Amino acid sequence: MTIAANWLATNKAERKLICTDSQSLTQALTNNSPDILKVLGCLNNIPGRVTIQWVPAHIDIPGNELADTAAKEATTLEGTSPPISFSTVKAVASRMIKDPELTHEFIMRSYSKFSRKTDREEIHNRKDGALIAQLRTDHCIRLASYRYRIGKDQEDTCPHCHLEAETADHWVRKCPAHDALRLSIFGHRTPGLEVLGSQPGKVLKLARATLL
Repeated sequence: MTIAANWLATNKAERKLICTDSQSLTQALTNNSPDILKVLGCLNNIPGRVTIQWVPAHIDIPGNELADTAAKEATTLEGTSPPISFSTVKAVASRMIKDPELTHEFIMRSYSKFSRKTDREEIHNRKDGALIAQLRTDHCIRLASYRYRIGKDQEDTCPHCHLEAETADHWVRKCPAHDALRLSIFGHRTPGLEVLGSQPGKVLKLARATLL
């Protein structure tokens, strides 16, 4: 975090975003913990607004392991090079880094009808995009099953129906407490998991009514 903050303080950027998979660090920043005064000082040196986004760790998320490997390799490069544009970096990364074939059953089903075009049309901000990504991988802090897995809750039972664990699958397809709402949004009480990939706008509407 300190390295990223120092880089942003000395390099001009219209939009500034720091992503981290350390949930404890983001919480410490929110609480102004005295243990991270150095990090806070570096962040305060950055001109303009800085967004810090927590993202899930590498488990079962396509592309993350490849990105992590590429980042580690980059730290061993010698010498310096002139600055390049963000669009150039995106183009090179898209060409060189390809997601491996999906093998996790839940993710395969949630991404089975995924469309980048639909995502661009129906997801209008980074916060909603992060929520959709978390739901598609079943790593969403809003779900009782995930909070239980990371030690935040004592049980994983759905707080709405109390029948079974509140996973993304249960939430979007099975919870009887949401039957009427799912019917009004999707036109079906038990939509398939593919709606997580194909209908992000409707999924967000359900999330705003039941999770947020």
